[in-house]
Amino acid sequence: MIRRTKITLTIVGLLALTGIFCAANPTPFTPATCQFSTSSSSNFNNFSINAGNYLWFTSVLKAQGLGTTPVTITFTNQTITSPNFNLNLVVPDATVTFDPAVNFATTTFGPGGVSTTMVPSHPTLKGNTFFSGLSFLVPANLPGSVRPVTWSGTISTDTPGVKVNWQWAAAVYTNFNADYTLLGVKPVDDKVHNPYLNADHAGTPENYKLSVIGGATGGGGHNFTGSLGPTKSVGPCQP
Repeated sequence: MIRRTKITLTIVGLLALTGIFCAANPTPFTPATCQFSTSSSSNFNNFSINAGNYLWFTSVLKAQGLGTTPVTITFTNQTITSPNFNLNLVVPDATVTFDPAVNFATTTFGPGGVSTTMVPSHPTLKGNTFFSGLSFLVPANLPGSVRPVTWSGTISTDTPGVKVNWQWAAAVYTNFNADYTLLGVKPVDDKVHNPYLNADHAGTPENYKLSVIGGATGGGGHNFTGSLGPTKSVGPCQP
């Protein structure tokens, strides 16, 4: 189990930090052996966002070097910050396990929106896998072109040699649900081997697609998660 210390960040003077920690003694191996502090900044488009609408933030990942045994990747200590929000959004913890014994991808949610995603790894599925998500009720009107918006956190892997590439996006919804278990979040991009046999992107809230509109990093229509920002990579940590 990873022992975490909560760190409070301030908006003014926030720096996006990227670094890698690998324990000096890798034996015995624990998830904490490979921990990576990471952050990614992107910009919202020019659509204004009205109070009472929801922002649906999602991050996705692709993993390399999985091998033939189960691999668990966690995303913790996550925050989404921007001077234009005047607040620090805390993203629920997330766990993704790639398992060669699994043949069907699923995402489930626990208390507070903590997510657990199980994904086949032999063979791997096409496209991205859902990593983590945050539903945020907008308390006051936001102008268009909010920038920068920075997603930060700690990615941990329980297997040396695994590299993680991750991205994030955000879409706007006029109707949504604070209960993550009712969203119907699609776990993978892949059209098969998951509950939603369609071309929607990983992280799509399938039960609320009719409520999406333009804003954040999305244009509405069939863009249910928003457009993904830059790819950030962490790892691999060596054994």
